[in-house]
Amino acid sequence: MSKKIILLSSLILSLGIVMGCYLIASKPQSTSNPPQNIVQEQNTIMLDIEETSKFLGLSTDEIKRVIAAEKASAESSDVFEGERLQYIEIEGTKYFEKTNLLKWAQDSTAMHRNYSNGTVGY
Repeated sequence: MSKKIILLSSLILSLGIVMGCYLIASKPQSTSNPPQNIVQEQNTIMLDIEETSKFLGLSTDEIKRVIAAEKASAESSDVFEGERLQYIEIEGTKYFEKTNLLKWAQDSTAMHRNYSNGTVGY
């Protein structure tokens, strides 16, 4: 009698494992596509000032003040310590490259830069 119970228990357990594997394997894959603007943002290398603002978590005005302060600092002393916020300008629109933004952010925080009143302090 106990051999029959063990055999029946093993059979039920085996069937449960097989059915569970089948259900997991036949589960439909999610076909939801991310919104188009997210896909586009991830695939671009160059960002305009609004996209840069979102990427860095700074306002566009803060980015403009940083650019002006770094430019003034470099012009006044002919030397600028560390990484500057790099960009290219095409017909008046500034574009920033993502990896340079990350380098600038790391360098600026490591040097504890202080952007205040149009100047750069350390």
